[in-house]
Amino acid sequence: MIKKDSLQTPAPHGRTGNLTEMTMQTVQHQLSDIFVRLFEDKAPEDVRHASITTIPDWDAMTTLSLIVEAEDTFGIDLGFDVADEIMSFSDLYAHVVIAMQESGRFRFTATDLTLGLEHRKPSGNA
Repeated sequence: MIKKDSLQTPAPHGRTGNLTEMTMQTVQHQLSDIFVRLFEDKAPEDVRHASITTIPDWDAMTTLSLIVEAEDTFGIDLGFDVADEIMSFSDLYAHVVIAMQESGRFRFTATDLTLGLEHRKPSGNA
């Protein structure tokens, strides 16, 4: 079941000037927090494998809620046009990291980028 009162999330941390330093692990942790808030019956260690096929309550409104939560949490713009591409935790994670990079306001380590994005692209019709 989705919690309706779960739209408040902390802003990204580690700001240095106009650039925010963040690790891929931090992004995953904050996304896990979003999933746990929206899917109350899921444990944090389970949500990283979550998908529309493993969570019966996941519907179109859930996807839109995940997008809004991620946008608010990371200060990025994903837009609702990516909703049909987000079918799992991994899909949302990939879209968030790409949007963070494209915004030019976040910096990831080279190791993070190699481990995080070269092995995971959004699964939709990109």
